[in-house]
Amino acid sequence: MEMGPMLDVDAVTFDHFMTLVHPAKGRTEEDIVFPILRSLRKKAPIDESDFLQIYSQRNTDYRRGLIETCRECLLDEIVLGTLSDMGFETEAMRESVHNAVDAGLATKETVFYPDALETLKVLLERGYMLGLISNTHWRWHTERKRSMESYFNVVTLSYEHGYVKPHPSIFQVTLDKLGVEVDRCLHVGDDPYLDVQGAKHAGLKAAFVRRGDETAEADIQIESLCELLRLL
Repeated sequence: MEMGPMLDVDAVTFDHFMTLVHPAKGRTEEDIVFPILRSLRKKAPIDESDFLQIYSQRNTDYRRGLIETCRECLLDEIVLGTLSDMGFETEAMRESVHNAVDAGLATKETVFYPDALETLKVLLERGYMLGLISNTHWRWHTERKRSMESYFNVVTLSYEHGYVKPHPSIFQVTLDKLGVEVDRCLHVGDDPYLDVQGAKHAGLKAAFVRRGDETAEADIQIESLCELLRLL
């Protein structure tokens, strides 16, 4: 594969899901709403059919809102909104929802791509500042975030920041924390729109990790993360 030009940057930011990690093999493909619902029904008499119908509409509205405004919220808020529409007193159920969402998230497991951690380690050893920018409304536990912070100088999660990629602010807030100028950073991701167009619109250089058949108008295109080590 023909490699692109060497890039002169001081920092590298990474997308998370399907760039650094992928779903663990053997894990259930069941939608996260079902384990959440099972957990909630242990605490309250929730009609399954009504919950699933209202949740589906709430989730559709949430995803439409992401496209229109890039505004983010926690999965907990979608579940609480569903229960509110069903007539439940949601403030009294907030802890139960928190625990139910945790139970749902526990059914989802990811693993790093084989070359991910070694690539991060080498980049850190070479003196690059590293950032993680993740679109996620799935809450990260302190333990998980602390683990990721051992590889990254800055971790930016959309539910904490309030906006998702491709909104330029999620890139800029990360760069501000890294102390790096926008044109001195390369963003690495697998999504042609969220990662590549988003980064370039914000002023960063962009590397597209091609995990499938899609292509992108990135500064460089790679098929494995270790290729970065020959470009930086």
